[in-house]
Parts: sequence; structure tokens; C-alpha cells
Amino acid sequence: MKSCRCTRAGRPALTPLPDRHIRDEEPRDGNATLVEFTLTPVGNGTRLRVVESGFRDLAIPEENQLAAANDNTGGWISKLAEFRDDAEWTAA
Repeated sequence: MKSCRCTRAGRPALTPLPDRHIRDEEPRDGNATLVEFTLTPVGNGTRLRVVESGFRDLAIPEENQLAAANDNTGGWISKLAEFRDDAEWTAA
């Protein structure tokens, strides 16, 4: 499992997290991307926006950077579906 740590929280609801790409190492420049979560009120709900950046700065071969971005995009799609399901279940 990847680890990450919260580096900032506050208003607006933006929480950047470094997402480690090298196992057994603390997130740092060259081995981690930055994941930003932004919460925005929308009608009776909340919009969650997730932006992950920094793939070009990873200390991995350039041809692997796109693969890492694509892998994480697929992972976020499934993880965000879990978040939605949890939020809907909690609200019920």
C-alpha cells in the first residue's frame, strides 16, 4: 500500500498529499507525486476535485512516467467510486 501524508489543510478546502511511488521510503522530491483534494459546495452536496501532479519529476525513466500516470488515473477512478459510495451510505 502506498503511503501519503497531509501537508496542508484549510480554507478553501484544499489538501495536498505527497503520494509515494517508491515503497519503503518517505515521500520526497523525486519519489512522490502531489495529490490535491478540493471540496466545493454544490447545491445540497459537495464536489470533490482530485488533481495529481508531478509525474514528470519522478526519478523513473521517462517512458514509465506516462504509465505511472495512467495507472494512478485508473486507481483514482475506483477509489473515488468508493468515496462516493461511502458518502452516500453515511448520508442515508
